[in-house]
Amino acid sequence: MGYAILFSLLMAIIVAMIASSKNRSGFLWFLYGLLLWPIALVHALLLKPQAAQGEDFVENPDGPARCPSPTCGKIVHAQRDDCPYCGARMDGQPGPLPTHGPDQRECPHCAELIKAKAIKCKHCGSAVEPKAA
Repeated sequence: MGYAILFSLLMAIIVAMIASSKNRSGFLWFLYGLLLWPIALVHALLLKPQAAQGEDFVENPDGPARCPSPTCGKIVHAQRDDCPYCGARMDGQPGPLPTHGPDQRECPHCAELIKAKAIKCKHCGSAVEPKAA
C-alpha cells in the first residue's frame, strides 16, 4: 500500500514537471496527476507549449511556416521563397515567383515548362518551335 502511494506521488510530480515545462500551472497539474496520473500523464505529454504570461509566442524564423495562400495554407520550410504545393510567394507578395531560367520556356499549348531547345513538349506532346538559348 505504501509503495502505491509513493508511486502515485512520484507520477504526479512528473506530470507537474512536464506541464510546467510547457508554461502550465505546475500545482494544478500536480493535483490532476495525483488524482488521475495515467490520464494526466498522457494529457501533459500531448500539450502544446503555451506562451508565458505577458510574452508573445514567437515562431522560429528558420523553422516551419504556413503558406500565405488562402487556398493552400500548408506548412513549408521558412527558408523557401515559394510554396512547393501551390507556387505562392512566401513573402506574401501577389503572383508566383519566376520559376524558369534562361534555358527554359513555357509551352504555348499547355503552359508547362520545357527546355528552350525542345521541338516537342514532354507534357502535352505538341510540336513547338525551338528557340535559341
